[in-house]
Amino acid sequence: MKILQIVGNKKVGKTTTMVNFVEFAKSENLTVVCLKQAHEAQFDVEGTDTYKFAQAGADAVGLTVGNEMLWHEKTQTELSDLISKVSKDTDLLLLEGFRHVADYPRLTLIEKFKGEYNGIEYDLSDTMKRKDWLKQWLTN
Repeated sequence: MKILQIVGNKKVGKTTTMVNFVEFAKSENLTVVCLKQAHEAQFDVEGTDTYKFAQAGADAVGLTVGNEMLWHEKTQTELSDLISKVSKDTDLLLLEGFRHVADYPRLTLIEKFKGEYNGIEYDLSDTMKRKDWLKQWLTN
């Protein structure tokens, strides 16, 4: 499994870059997992059964719909613990955020769609440039 961490300030294109990377990797028939660090998020909607379970104090709540699953767990988890839960069959793990962790290859978006990797700056200003960058990275 190859792991790539994408970091940068707000509004520099992290999410768009991740989406383009996922699209390219899937077009190459790769298995992709994304993990995002957020400062705050709402996982459930008030009034739903799963919301009620969480509010009642459940340590974890799972929800399946068809062939999809959502797992919401209340715990302090280190990034390495999250990564250990990712399937060994995963080809590419993309991390958005987790700035405090420097254990993985890191693409830093230093301004709008301008990236830095291993001290080299890259123009990531359009979809093809982002996909070409990932293709090159995956082959190294």
